[in-house]
Amino acid sequence: NGPNKPDPITSLQGYAPSETQVLLSWNDNPSPQYNETGFEIYRSASQSGPFRIIAISPADAISYTDNGLLANTTYYYRLRPVNNFSAGQASDIIGVLTKVDNVAPTAPSNLTVTNTTPSSVSLSWTASTDNVGVYRYDIYRDGVKVLATMSSSATIYNLTENEIYKFTVKARDLTGNVSVESNMVVAQARLSGLEYK
Repeated sequence: NGPNKPDPITSLQGYAPSETQVLLSWNDNPSPQYNETGFEIYRSASQSGPFRIIAISPADAISYTDNGLLANTTYYYRLRPVNNFSAGQASDIIGVLTKVDNVAPTAPSNLTVTNTTPSSVSLSWTASTDNVGVYRYDIYRDGVKVLATMSSSATIYNLTENEIYKFTVKARDLTGNVSVESNMVVAQARLSGLEYK
């Protein structure tokens, strides 16, 4: 807060072009007495703060896109111009609600048994896709969820030797949308490998 402060911005606005983005825009004085070297952009999950700096946009910028956000979530923003001498007045606080995500991930595909032991079955599958990102894969054994993983492979333990099990996988995104189930595979808990007669 020294001399030669840059002019404050006016008319800070924001809208959400997608489930994971917020676009901010503002008016900058085109002929300031002391120009800014950049704009500090602050974000908070609450209107009362605390606010954390997330970026510094260049001088004379009039927009900024915040990426990687959660769907159906309100974020609060304020901007402050700065230069080599001082910081200008911070803007008013605005809140922006990201779009609702109601799109489920695609189903995991090509579910395959990769290995078996007398007490476990290992599975792998082709990853799902989602408009905001896959959060977890839920593995079902005989229709009951037994494991959640971020990976596209998993091993289910504590099985009964020689018992036959049915497995499927569903994908889940950050907002809780769940895919339809994958193809089903059937596996026996036994030692895998070559069998000699």
